[in-house]
Amino acid sequence: MATEVSPPSTEKQPDIAMHPERDPGTLLLSQVDGAADEGRPPSSSRVPLDSARANKPARRSFKARLSNVPDVISAWFSPKRSSGIVADALPERHIQHRTIRGEQTDTGVSRLELHKPSSNGVSTSFGYFTPLSRLEEKLNASTQDALGNNIVDILAVVTDSTKAPERAKGGPRDYYTIMRIADTSQPSNSSTRVEVFRPWKAVLPVADVGDVVLLRAFAVKSRKRQAYLLSTDASAWFVWRYGDTLPAEANGDRPVWARKSVDGRPHGMREEIKGPPVELGEEERRRAGALREWWVAGRSDALEIADQLDGPERNVSSGQPRDQLDMSVRKRGHVNDHANGSTKPLQRVDDPKTDPYRWRLRDDRGIHTWHYLQSEEEVKQWPMTVADKHYLGLDTGLPELSPPRIPMQAAENGVKFFSRLQLGPGNWGCEYGGPMFLLPGVIVTLYVTGMPPSQPEETEIVRYIFNMQNLGDKNGGDGGWGLHIEADSSVFGTAMNYTTLRLLGVSPDDPRMRKARGCLYDLGGALNGPHWAKFWLSLLGVMNWEVVNPVPPELWLLPDWTPISPWRWWIHMRQVFLPMGFIWSKRWVYPKADTDPLIRQLRQELFTQPHDDIAWARYRNAISPADDYNPKSWFLNLINYFLVLIWIPYLRFHWLVERAERWSWKLIQMEDANSDYADLAPVNAPMNMLACYIEEGPEAYSVRRHRERIPEFLWLGKDGMMCCGTNGVQNWDTAFAIQAMYEIGFATRPEYNQTLLKAVEFLEDQQFLEHPVGYPNSPVFSDPPTAKTSPEHGYRHVRKGAWGFSNRVQGYTVSDCTAEALKATIMLQTLGDPNDSSKTLFPAVIPEQRLKWAADILLTMQNKSGACSSYEPTRGSERLELLNAAEVFGRIMVEYDYPECTTACVTTLHRFNQLYPNYRAKEIRRFIDTAVQWIRTNQREDGSWYGSWGICFTYAGMFALESLSTQGETHANSERVRRACTFFLARQNGDGGWGESYRSCETGEWCPHPDGSQVVQTAWVVIALVRAQYPDREPVARAVQLLMRRQRPNGEWLQEGIEGVFNKSCMISYPNYKFIFPIQALGMYAKRFGDTDVN
Repeated sequence: MATEVSPPSTEKQPDIAMHPERDPGTLLLSQVDGAADEGRPPSSSRVPLDSARANKPARRSFKARLSNVPDVISAWFSPKRSSGIVADALPERHIQHRTIRGEQTDTGVSRLELHKPSSNGVSTSFGYFTPLSRLEEKLNASTQDALGNNIVDILAVVTDSTKAPERAKGGPRDYYTIMRIADTSQPSNSSTRVEVFRPWKAVLPVADVGDVVLLRAFAVKSRKRQAYLLSTDASAWFVWRYGDTLPAEANGDRPVWARKSVDGRPHGMREEIKGPPVELGEEERRRAGALREWWVAGRSDALEIADQLDGPERNVSSGQPRDQLDMSVRKRGHVNDHANGSTKPLQRVDDPKTDPYRWRLRDDRGIHTWHYLQSEEEVKQWPMTVADKHYLGLDTGLPELSPPRIPMQAAENGVKFFSRLQLGPGNWGCEYGGPMFLLPGVIVTLYVTGMPPSQPEETEIVRYIFNMQNLGDKNGGDGGWGLHIEADSSVFGTAMNYTTLRLLGVSPDDPRMRKARGCLYDLGGALNGPHWAKFWLSLLGVMNWEVVNPVPPELWLLPDWTPISPWRWWIHMRQVFLPMGFIWSKRWVYPKADTDPLIRQLRQELFTQPHDDIAWARYRNAISPADDYNPKSWFLNLINYFLVLIWIPYLRFHWLVERAERWSWKLIQMEDANSDYADLAPVNAPMNMLACYIEEGPEAYSVRRHRERIPEFLWLGKDGMMCCGTNGVQNWDTAFAIQAMYEIGFATRPEYNQTLLKAVEFLEDQQFLEHPVGYPNSPVFSDPPTAKTSPEHGYRHVRKGAWGFSNRVQGYTVSDCTAEALKATIMLQTLGDPNDSSKTLFPAVIPEQRLKWAADILLTMQNKSGACSSYEPTRGSERLELLNAAEVFGRIMVEYDYPECTTACVTTLHRFNQLYPNYRAKEIRRFIDTAVQWIRTNQREDGSWYGSWGICFTYAGMFALESLSTQGETHANSERVRRACTFFLARQNGDGGWGESYRSCETGEWCPHPDGSQVVQTAWVVIALVRAQYPDREPVARAVQLLMRRQRPNGEWLQEGIEGVFNKSCMISYPNYKFIFPIQALGMYAKRFGDTDVN
């Protein structure tokens, strides 16, 4: 029940109608005279909130400014809104009563209950209180409201009493007082300055040390790089006064704030209000009492218990009580000791989970799907494999092997383990997870189309998302999610994963969900999400389409010669933009959004202001600093303004819209046809599914086929069910596995003949044997093919003879996947029989003609620079990054030159040319020469190369040195090779290994891994140094020792930090790297330096 308290003062209150300068669109901004700080009285002047400069007069009328009040002040606390209306407008955010180790505060709120949400803000039925530790984040312009202010509400303890009122030296010469406050989110020696201005002395607050204050609608300002709070004309305050009536004889000389009565309860507390009325309820009173208890007990008490949360929390789906939940919090100024984050889940939460022994992986010619067996009969008929157990984190039952004494023995132990993970068709499988924005798009699409996952899938998806939440010691434990599993919390990750959990039936009262909401509110709410988040939430009906910056499909109607035409964009960008623009143009919204109770609840849970009061269009460009990795350019902002103000209202004719939508729909159909509805990746796949649902209806074949394909993106691991970056990494990992065993000489061993034969047979099955649909009849068709493309085949690159990243169904040519698969095939098919030099050990599984097709494809992949890109040659200028609207990614608009892709093509064509010296020899020689020259010029001054697909300098350096080795460049004869070796050796750790953080990818500078040496990166450097023929054995031997120490008795290596990256800012997992590259490194070291005891 809310209480509206009137001020006790009889002094006449200001009337806004009589004082237009005091309307809620005006604030009093303290102006410091010279070096004035704490000890000198500030002057005051009234500054319009909508003015860009402090001294610039407002240009808008009072009426116009007043119309913006809901965007300046939280409408929950507006004095003009009755308490009943506020309560009806807001979701119930009840605080559960909990105990800590049997201890309960006198107020009925445990000290942990106080501390835990206050680090991420406190939510009550009347709104949200920002923690003081987060005020500095509110100073960023991107977090401000439409009038340029950051308005917050605060609940805190007074640490320095209010000063006697004085008049300001300048401006309107109002009376002011100053105090300092603290809350549980701050370090013990920190406090925050508060300045309160009013024309009447009597209405200023009076508070002593140890009192608790509630501050409404205060502005966050900065002085000397320190955040402080400044009253606005809409501000109000409420004080719980504890100290001035305590009997001195009961407390002796103890400070006022620490005195207690005999029974330990505060003595003589009274509630006091001066100034405007304040709305509050029992939740605020309990919180205030808990703050007082925390203050009296000492801050250390609260901090010590911050990582504990006791008491029963009911799970909606199971009805069972939860165990303790670790909820430690990040504190201001605290440096995260694990810059990569911890991917260790919290194990004390008893979430529902399926029986892991009932899950089976089906591999149908490289198409991976997980199945949950319902009956004992099914379990008997479909036995669990070693690979199944390994993927699920179960005991594989494989025996311990003889401890290795020399590197080749360690390599053999690794091969013995890894070969047992080979799947039936001959490939290796694994998760390709890491990004945390993939599952939300899938689940939102399945929800709005009414085609939900199965119950076992739902259970495991919920478990995975919770296991990836930033709790405990992971990234400060603020309760959010990041862009990827090791990232700090962001609005994109938090808002979308919170929404996903709610769509899957998780209660908003789950303590982890409350924690997540607190994190989201601290980041400004879902309105501060990037473009993609706003897109998904708008079609779900949680947001309004007006909040989404335009995605006009009319761009697809631009002539192909236009520099910004979408066909010039990077394939992932244009294939996401395509269905996104189609759906945006339709303004399609989940039809049941207004009647679905869950959507209506999400409308209240994701925002820091009432849903109905949000001026959506004003938040198109709002984004949290935590998400804004690649800020929108001035050029993009200009285009968006043009589209919104001119194009859409005046020039976007109906006939033009229809034409653009028809052509977009045609291109969507081409994408589906070329991939049998599997599509490029799980970003555009659910969007394409929704486009088909909109255009053809829920019963259409296209919709049903899309739905059948969705499970191919899902992977089950020990932490739950994730969404992979594509439908797997089958071709990529299998090609590398073949090369590793060939490099170390194991391809000639009889015991591994069948393993390798199955692997190359898998590659044979996955090679593309036809071009994209429409290419043979297009005007750009040629044989051999070229890089030319056309709208007749959807602007796809040629593919006959190529390999993709995952399997042939996905249908996309990738330069380095084609190169590595061709290289692996040539290695095996040309390997001589050691017992008969006239024979080869392996049959010609892939005939000569198809090998030449693959070489033809590689020759189409070179850019003008001499380098190679990923899916196709670069088609547009890097200036197209000015149109990058994704905000969370870098280098996303066009294809770039990559040393990894270039090396793969160089080394493969070098080997192919040795096998077929007369086939297109001049073109291949020219390709290799220009590519190697580019690799030379791409090297940095410090000797490194920047990697774009693995982390980061270690990954790219391994590839670059392999390219140079094909040209005979070694440490002995090449200065650039020596510089590369020096770069690596200068960064070797004391234990002999190398460890590089993913922060290197983000910053472009070497960042050491906070957890030290990593097995995968150590193996990459060993391979690089061996390729370079580095002469000194000692540093390489130390690295090999680390690889051998980290190996388990059964031959495996455990998962460590994440290995891969794309678009600079998003990390992704390659779990098989921890087998493939250590095996190769150990064997290559033994062949180079001798297979002797490295100790």
